Amino acid sequence: NQPTLDFESANKLYEQGEYAQAVEAYESLIKEGSIITEALLFNCGCAYWKNGQPGFAVWRLRQAKALNPADSDISKNLRIIRTELGRSPIDGDLMLGLEKPANWLTPGSWAVLSLALCWLLAGWLGWVYGIRKSSFRGSFAISITLFCLFLIALGASRLGWSSRGTPADVVFLINDTPLRFGPLTESKISSRVREGMEAVVMDKKGDWALVQTERGVSGWTDLGNLGFVFPDSSLSNESQVGASVAPIESK
Repeated sequence: NQPTLDFESANKLYEQGEYAQAVEAYESLIKEGSIITEALLFNCGCAYWKNGQPGFAVWRLRQAKALNPADSDISKNLRIIRTELGRSPIDGDLMLGLEKPANWLTPGSWAVLSLALCWLLAGWLGWVYGIRKSSFRGSFAISITLFCLFLIALGASRLGWSSRGTPADVVFLINDTPLRFGPLTESKISSRVREGMEAVVMDKKGDWALVQTERGVSGWTDLGNLGFVFPDSSLSNESQVGASVAPIESK
């Protein structure tokens, strides 16, 4: 048996243009490692793309983005791949301008900030209204400002969290993946989906998943055709390997 390559050795294979070998090395590290980092998933996704496997590339990059939604390199590469696949923008692309400022802080930090702002403005409102005997109109304006700031902070917190994706998010790994009317190999094919497309799992029966693509097309497909952004999801195929939590390292 060949010795297991380390991360730097896998990166060297990538730099030398040995993309197939780099993919194998990265995947070996993912499967054997107890901790999976954003850097490892990112580099693996890039190697898949260079190796002509866009489905696997989008899958690993989506997993990297789930670990670090604010990383601009991950978002940039995903946009490039999606564009070259001829895909129209999806929610994550359309809201990218909002995701960047929302990801300046973690969702938890946004929640703390919103609470602090609320208490600060509530105290200011009490001082202005109670001590200064301000007019009702001025107090009402401050109350509206308080409420709006709370909604902004809450929305930023929610957006920062949702940019990671959902446990039901999947990527089609195989080109021309068949979608069927039912969870059986005998069921007729309703449509086919190109590799690299993204979808959400609506239901699961055995080794079959009912999915709805980003363009609203739905149907049943084998779980083996899908890569889950969060492999520890209760909907995912247990044979898939990945991590939804890990320390974030620089690439």
